[in-house]
Amino acid sequence: MPKLTETIKPRGLKLIQYGESGSGKSVRAAQFAQFGPIYFFDFDGKMDSLRMYLSAKQPTLLDKIDYDVYRGQDLDIIERVNAKLKAIEESIKVGKPLYATLVFDSWSAWERTYFDHLLARFNSMGGKGWGEARSTVQITKDEKVILPGTADHQLKNRAFPEFVDKITSLPLNVIVNCHLKEVLKGPATIAASGEIAKTLPKYFNEFHYLYSTALGQYKVRIKPNDEFLANSSRTDVGSSGVLDKDDLTVYDNFLCQITFW
Repeated sequence: MPKLTETIKPRGLKLIQYGESGSGKSVRAAQFAQFGPIYFFDFDGKMDSLRMYLSAKQPTLLDKIDYDVYRGQDLDIIERVNAKLKAIEESIKVGKPLYATLVFDSWSAWERTYFDHLLARFNSMGGKGWGEARSTVQITKDEKVILPGTADHQLKNRAFPEFVDKITSLPLNVIVNCHLKEVLKGPATIAASGEIAKTLPKYFNEFHYLYSTALGQYKVRIKPNDEFLANSSRTDVGSSGVLDKDDLTVYDNFLCQITFW
């Protein structure tokens, strides 16, 4: 299995989109339905709103969009996600892929949920010493929050590379939507924890920032790497460029060209 610090070059476009709420990440991901069937892992519960928007703006896309809602409180959420991924893998093996594109919306919600469930399972199995490195913070008179310790973060940093490798190794387009993490100095980046925030982009072809202009236009700032530029059919995109939110032509040669049944 590749290490999270290694750059891998899988087939299909692997794209991270990040931006403020309302910047159009989900709507932009839905545009990929024009290239073939698309599946949303909906961790934020936004698909009903997205479908209402598309029904008014782009109803032709709806028939190509499939999804399931995965709520953080569902005890079987990890099993459901893995079962869906297994079904997708099996469809690829028999030459009848179910989808051209997978969307994880959002990574921020999935990471938090996955971490919570992962810790709960280790604790229920009597993981020796798992609670010793944690600290408790009194939020209100009746509410306490247990902050994860070093061992907890080490557990997550071991578990997530396996999952990221699983999804980015699929010969499909994979889009991960991330919430925006504001920083006091330097550019804004994805809302993810510690080592994951720094290394997650290495698994993907591109890492793009969505934003709205003062005129209310929705744009995407891209910083293509050499591989991306070499494979893109767009000759007018330099080392750093800005696209309209719905402009997908820069991705043409990365998109999966497979037959759907």
